[in-house]
Amino acid sequence: MKTKKYSIYHGREDALPTTLKADYAKALVEWRATMPLFAVQAKKTQFDAQEVLDRVRSVIRNTMTLSWLGSVPRNFGDTSAGTIKADEWRSLATVYLPIALISLWGQDDCAPELRAVLDHTMHLVSAVYLACTRTTTTTRTSAYRTHITSYVGKLSAVYPNFDLRPNHHASFHIYEYLNLFGPVHSWWTFPFERLIGVLQRLPSNHKSGELEETMMLSYLKAARLRAWLSGPRCPTAVQECKILLDRAYRLTEVEDNFGNDPDDESVQVPTSAVPTATPEDLYHIVHQRTVVLRAHLRHEGVIYSRSSTHIGNSLIMFYPQGVRTSSPVPGSIKYIFGSAASNHEKSVVKVVAGSYGDTGNVRLFDISSGTQLLPPISHRHVFGIKFSPDGSRFATASEDSGVRVYSTHDGKVLFDSGTRCSTQKYRIVTPLVWSADGQRLFAASEGKITSFNVSDSLSSEWPIHEDQSSVSIASNGKFIACSAGSSVSLWDCMSRERLGSIITHTAEIWCIALSPSGGYLVCGLKDGTIAVHNLRDVLPPKYFSGGLPLVQLSGRTLKSWTQGISTSTEALLSEEIKTTSSPSHHLLACRAIPRSRLKQVALAMEDSKESLRVRPSPIGYIAMAVTLLGQGDRERALRVFDLAFHDCELDDNRFLLLLKSILMFESGNQEEAIERIELLAARANDDRDNDATYLYAQVLAAMHMKKGDYSRAIPLIDRVKHLAPKNKQYPPLMTISLIFGWSFDQPDIIVKRHLCESLYQDGRTAEAMEILRNMMKTSDEDAQGSKTNADWIADFIQKCVITRERAGDGASGSSKHDVTATQSNALS
Repeated sequence: MKTKKYSIYHGREDALPTTLKADYAKALVEWRATMPLFAVQAKKTQFDAQEVLDRVRSVIRNTMTLSWLGSVPRNFGDTSAGTIKADEWRSLATVYLPIALISLWGQDDCAPELRAVLDHTMHLVSAVYLACTRTTTTTRTSAYRTHITSYVGKLSAVYPNFDLRPNHHASFHIYEYLNLFGPVHSWWTFPFERLIGVLQRLPSNHKSGELEETMMLSYLKAARLRAWLSGPRCPTAVQECKILLDRAYRLTEVEDNFGNDPDDESVQVPTSAVPTATPEDLYHIVHQRTVVLRAHLRHEGVIYSRSSTHIGNSLIMFYPQGVRTSSPVPGSIKYIFGSAASNHEKSVVKVVAGSYGDTGNVRLFDISSGTQLLPPISHRHVFGIKFSPDGSRFATASEDSGVRVYSTHDGKVLFDSGTRCSTQKYRIVTPLVWSADGQRLFAASEGKITSFNVSDSLSSEWPIHEDQSSVSIASNGKFIACSAGSSVSLWDCMSRERLGSIITHTAEIWCIALSPSGGYLVCGLKDGTIAVHNLRDVLPPKYFSGGLPLVQLSGRTLKSWTQGISTSTEALLSEEIKTTSSPSHHLLACRAIPRSRLKQVALAMEDSKESLRVRPSPIGYIAMAVTLLGQGDRERALRVFDLAFHDCELDDNRFLLLLKSILMFESGNQEEAIERIELLAARANDDRDNDATYLYAQVLAAMHMKKGDYSRAIPLIDRVKHLAPKNKQYPPLMTISLIFGWSFDQPDIIVKRHLCESLYQDGRTAEAMEILRNMMKTSDEDAQGSKTNADWIADFIQKCVITRERAGDGASGSSKHDVTATQSNALS
């Protein structure tokens, strides 16, 4: 039957001529006649494929990789290697292939066409790497699009005979998905493909439907069983079986040799671990006689191993001395160790004893067991012994054989002054003190003090105020108190300058001691009495430590910290620590705080622990508490903070109570924190302590503003104006700012800015502009010169002007902010 064909032409139905097929054939033949007889041969890029394959296989065999990196068959390219899976292709493209191709074609004398192939391939490698990262940013997604565009766009130029595939088109959409859904690990389909593979391998006997039903019923039964085991109706004896069930089915993470300590992200040593003698090269770093050595450690999901266990898992990039401003350096982990004492075992508390004998007269003991830890040490005529601040060394002073420093690890002599500083007198009572960093040792002899640098053996000396009497010295690491006869002189540890006036008594002084902070000097007199002196009335605040936890920093670091630049502050502190062979506990604790703000929690915890190891102090415990709070462990943060009270003086308890209240506020207990500070403020008001009242009012105002309760903040700000101290950088407020990041600059300005914004949102633009004019009239020069405040004023004025131009002043009669506005105007 002949079919009639139609087409629509100019709106009418016409029958097509029967010669249509012949016309098409004729046109096709005429077109082909104009074309060349043979296809144009595109210029191919010539390279030895076998050479490339051999190099890739060589790289696969000889490259040391991490254990968790997807492996690639060593016989890659052979039929026996089987089909390469997607994860293996990713490892090949991002690790092995770049190494192989760069080693082949990365030289300067390489042929241009081969270098072009290398550059083109690296665009693909970069795109794959960026797409597969576990975190992503707009910068990374843009870089991915740039690389994939370059790769696909240059395919025809590098490989002229290669045809594009649908996958090349799909690769451009990954850019959109990265921006919409984040890293590909959260939405790629490999888990589903793996599940499909598992299902395909299950024996189903070719009966569809029954297997799926069985799997669903089994899943529901297992889910109900787990819910029942976790519920209150499950008997206790049966609940214990749940632990075995979880372990059998890997429902809980299996601990590795060290385990993971969620509290401090540090290595937790098992109770069964047996300490071994510390290797010599490791001892020079940790200064511990025994450690627990382990083969590997899992930290934040990554497995680290020592080089002797798995060379690939030991390869790391690290920052020398922890200075992150410098370039990271490649290295290999030699030891993974922990301290058995950290697992609730008793640490060794040492005591050293010396006598006036000639041989074997110095001995080191474990104070709890009485065990002698070292063979007897000989230093004749010893009459003074002092441990270093970190407890890793001790010094002895001899009447005629000078000063020596020994290691508590093996008794090795680390420093010997020879006959320098031999006293020649028996009347030296307390002859030795250490500097806070443990690098300098001060020895007293009749009429002088000698300073030894134990690292280079250099020494210097200076005369004291009296040279005919018994001498005793004490130090807090910043200054030295030296008694001779019936008087005491004070000296700067670094400059050796005398501080203040000489403290005199009517009776001869037999011994002296300083409180941990150096704030109090106690003198034991010959007449049986004890004299106590408050040195805070004599010396500047910079000479006191360990009591009031004021942050002690250099001028440049302090400026960076007060400006809130945590990254710069951390770098400056790291630089200071790097230049000091034994960093002070204060520097370490101070660095822990900005590191905690930068979310470098593990490093912050290391710093706070090391600070407390060097010297327990309030600022060390505070730094650890702030770090724990950054981890989200609120209860432990408050418990650790309580330890700060143990190492402070009574005068500082109120300030520590204030800091703890702020920590409570930051942890979420806002009302309880406010109530505590209100009690402190009431007591300060009763005592007519204006400085303390000013401090509490400032903190309460800041708390109310953080809660958004500006009506309660405004009266406090008004009161603060009448109590403000002359020193704008009030030390307690500065300490709070540095530790917690709170700002106390122009709180009245902040309140008024908030009020302007609220009125603007309610459509009361005219009232907002009136408060703004009053604020600009009454603000001091510092507030007006503040870039933040100036920028806000400019933006707010522009916003109000645009609003009034569009709709006029839509001020309503709402009285929502009337009370607050009245109080705010009263501030002016």
